[in-house]
Amino acid sequence: MPPVAKPLAANFRWLSTPARSTCALGAGAVLALGSLVAGTAHSATEDSLLVDRTSVVSELAPETAPAEPPAENGQEPAAPVEAAPAEAEPAEPEPAAPTPSVPLDERRVTSPFGWRENPLLGNGALEWHTGIDFGAPLGTPVKATSPGTVTYAEYHQYGGLRVVVDHGNGVETTYNHLNEISVEVGQWVDFNQQVGAVGSTGNSTGPHLHFEVLRNGEYQDPAVELGL
Repeated sequence: MPPVAKPLAANFRWLSTPARSTCALGAGAVLALGSLVAGTAHSATEDSLLVDRTSVVSELAPETAPAEPPAENGQEPAAPVEAAPAEAEPAEPEPAAPTPSVPLDERRVTSPFGWRENPLLGNGALEWHTGIDFGAPLGTPVKATSPGTVTYAEYHQYGGLRVVVDHGNGVETTYNHLNEISVEVGQWVDFNQQVGAVGSTGNSTGPHLHFEVLRNGEYQDPAVELGL
């Protein structure tokens, strides 16, 4: 006798999940359906069609990076402190150049810098005096006021025996009316080194030193340069 199909049990149901719809059968329902199709001698009872388990499909949430653990005591971790760069030691100051000295040990000014009456004419005529005259006995040592190089050491039409020293940076000094010269051109002279002796050569009315200071070729007041 051919097998007779039986209706499905009342508790057979379609299950759905959020991700998909499917017909989920319990193990008992599967056995019952197998018996109906194959025509086995054992009939499935209503209880055997009970769905004793369901298949649930779950969707795994995408993996996320693990959160950083909270800092201790609820505070943000302190940022690393960079070491401050070591301060360079200040450079030692260069020794200051010595203050120019008066070319004679005796500071007796007989004629200042600037306009004056020409002593050679004696009629009140004025002339521009380009230096300072220091009165001193004949032969008194004349000294370089600062270190430098001798650029002139010979007779001059107006200054008589004359020495010029270049001190650099555009500064020159001249020593005039000398009785003798103690240096030569190209020689390096030190501070207070003797360059000659007081005389009365050239346009002069008696023994004295006519001393001049030039800066970039312009005559300066020696009293200011020497701090007199």
